[in-house]
Amino acid sequence: MKRILPFALLVVALLSVYLLSPWSPVKSSLFVGGHRHHCAAECLPELYVEGEEALRSDDLATGRRYAAKGQQEARDSDEYYRYVVLEAKCHFYNMQADSFLMTHRRLKQYLQRQQREDIELKMLQVECDMQMGVYLTKMAGLADSAQAYNFKALRLAEQLSCYDNDRLLILNNIADAYKQMGHYDKCIEYYNAAMELGDTLGMSVSTRIALTSGIASAYSALHSFQESDMWWNRLKQLEPQMSKGEHFNYLNNRGNDYYLQEDYEQSLGYFLRLDSLTKDDPDMLWERMFCFCNLSGVYIKMGKTDLALPLLEQAERFFTEQNQPVPLFYLTTQRIEMALLRHNLAEAGRLASENPTPSWMIPEQVMLRQEILIRLYEQTQQWQLLADQLKHYHELKTAIAGENVRMRLAETLMRYEHEKSEMTKQRLMEEREELFRWTLASLIAAVLLVILLCVVILQKRREEKMKDALTKSRIQSLRMETVRNRITPHFIGNALSAEMMAQAEGHEVDFDAIVELLHRGIELTGTELTTLSDELEFIGFYCDIESRSIGPDFHYEATVAADVDPQHVTLPAMSVQILVENAIKHGLKRKSPVAGQRRSVCVSVARKGAATLVEVRDNGVGLMADWQKKERTGLRVIHQTLDMLNEQNKEQIGFGLENSTGPAGVTGCRAWLLLPDHYEYKLKTV
Repeated sequence: MKRILPFALLVVALLSVYLLSPWSPVKSSLFVGGHRHHCAAECLPELYVEGEEALRSDDLATGRRYAAKGQQEARDSDEYYRYVVLEAKCHFYNMQADSFLMTHRRLKQYLQRQQREDIELKMLQVECDMQMGVYLTKMAGLADSAQAYNFKALRLAEQLSCYDNDRLLILNNIADAYKQMGHYDKCIEYYNAAMELGDTLGMSVSTRIALTSGIASAYSALHSFQESDMWWNRLKQLEPQMSKGEHFNYLNNRGNDYYLQEDYEQSLGYFLRLDSLTKDDPDMLWERMFCFCNLSGVYIKMGKTDLALPLLEQAERFFTEQNQPVPLFYLTTQRIEMALLRHNLAEAGRLASENPTPSWMIPEQVMLRQEILIRLYEQTQQWQLLADQLKHYHELKTAIAGENVRMRLAETLMRYEHEKSEMTKQRLMEEREELFRWTLASLIAAVLLVILLCVVILQKRREEKMKDALTKSRIQSLRMETVRNRITPHFIGNALSAEMMAQAEGHEVDFDAIVELLHRGIELTGTELTTLSDELEFIGFYCDIESRSIGPDFHYEATVAADVDPQHVTLPAMSVQILVENAIKHGLKRKSPVAGQRRSVCVSVARKGAATLVEVRDNGVGLMADWQKKERTGLRVIHQTLDMLNEQNKEQIGFGLENSTGPAGVTGCRAWLLLPDHYEYKLKTV
């Protein structure tokens, strides 16, 4: 104790100096949050989670297979429709709009039929609303309608306090929809909110890629190319870690950025890389056709209409089948521009009149169409239409320019507020850290005084516990000795009973053999441990004597696997012998002889992991229904011996007794012992 006290004082002093020093890492370990527990993930079936992982890795075939398998093996309706969610995601990733809507409708109808409210149902409702929001944004081009579903999903996810991962995804979807609507200030606001939440959760690289790409694209649409280049360069550093789908989005959006800057050579380079990425991949057919839209647009701007036409025609056929209006509107604009380049004014006029601009079309596409129509009306000298179109064009351009200025100002103010908030948080954390250090130092000083008092008390208690432990150790040894002593009279009684029965049946009695058996049995019962080799030798001797009372149809066999050395396997003495004795006495002797069939008991020894498995099998009458209530002396000895030994070992000796059916349907009983390699058989003493 005199040596411990100065050392404890030194440790406390050093710890106090460390906590009060400016380079202490307490802030990072106590104030910076990591992953928050996602309790929703605990409710998700393992196969569903693996299916989502497959989709994130662009392995759509595996995702579809898991969705089908999950629906077949679902334990209840909620789990079944969880896999319907996965099926809908597979259709969305394949851009199969009709299949997606049919699958989504099944999920929606199931939710409408339910009259209960629980976490699983709310999770499915979040997925349902999220899916419709993404569909309306990405497939139908109805971003304003999508927001109703997005915000509904967000409100429900916020009620599920542990559903943060999906809340992050919903924030990203809201930002995507605002980007499509042209509300880039709101778009950047929600992307930043998602980025902040993602940093708190410790988001994956995949999520960071999606958010960074969204922010960069929003700045591109704002024509803030200096800011967009900064974000695109950040994204380029993550390119080696991108999945195929993420790589597609990066190349496509970076190519669009250069297209908006009218740098068509750079834009073409990215779109050609996009073409190589999607080539010969049946799971990326939609992406390939979308790439054809962009490639044909760039070729037309470069005056290469012969290269643009076949790409445009393929894309038109595909998106007509898919019934996707936004890509078709853009392709029609390209058709009109191509007709103008070829001086086919009649064709250009026909296309313009047959394909008016819908009121819901996104502003960028409207302006592209108006620029082409101004050229058309100028070349055809339709002055009134030209004047009207110029008026609408300048009104829209002025509105977009004003909106862009407003959005840039709002985004700048938002960035300022964000940085100000971060600085305030940093200052508060530093103040809390300083307060924490002084509080902790004071607490340590108080704890030190308590420790000094506790050391004295603990020392006295330790002495008392040593006395108690010594007493318990002696009691345990006496218990083991008592249990082992019960084997001797039990064994002697059974052996003499067997000889008396043999004599009563007219068999010759070999007193030398019975005396030798009893002598060796008493030697074994007087020891706690023996080797498996000695145990098997004694069992063989015992079965040889028992065979005289059973009859000529008795058969005993012992098999030891080649990788087992019985000389080096230790076990409690007579533990296997008792199992063999029970098999003969209560199994074989109660079974009437059958002509042509032997009554047998077999002992087999084999390795099982880091243990040795000893099995005793017989083809007797088996266990009675109430055998556990009428447990015999031998089995009680085994149970009590193993219980006392297992109390002091981390690894446990296994023991079992059960009815079994062998080859050709032969029934009987199986008893087994599983002996760990590193097991302490000696009772521990203090």
